[in-house]
Amino acid sequence: MELVREKVLSGYPDGTFKPGNPVTRAEFSKCMVYGLGCRGMESNAAWRLKDVPENYWAKGVISIAVDKGYVKGKSGGIFDPDGKITGAELAAMLVRALPPGKRAKAESGPYWYSGSVQLAEENGLL
Repeated sequence: MELVREKVLSGYPDGTFKPGNPVTRAEFSKCMVYGLGCRGMESNAAWRLKDVPENYWAKGVISIAVDKGYVKGKSGGIFDPDGKITGAELAAMLVRALPPGKRAKAESGPYWYSGSVQLAEENGLL
């Protein structure tokens, strides 16, 4: 409820919350931007992403998350805003939001996300 009061989390326009729904990449970008106190920033970075329309509800927070380096697009210049966020993407985004001193290079592993998952676990983010 504290996150709802702080507007980090919010429900849907129809007044529902839907806690059992998967979280999308756009929704988690909003949570990160609001949760880290960046919501007042101005950014137009989403214009580089082919699949984030001009009037998309989360274009502003996606732009801020991209500018801050918390999130990256996918190959081909897309963001996949309505795609379900994976655990690997979530770990990578959380690690990118750590202070620079805590983002020490993690050991690489067999997957692109191995280092992020390791570092997220070491920092108590999982």
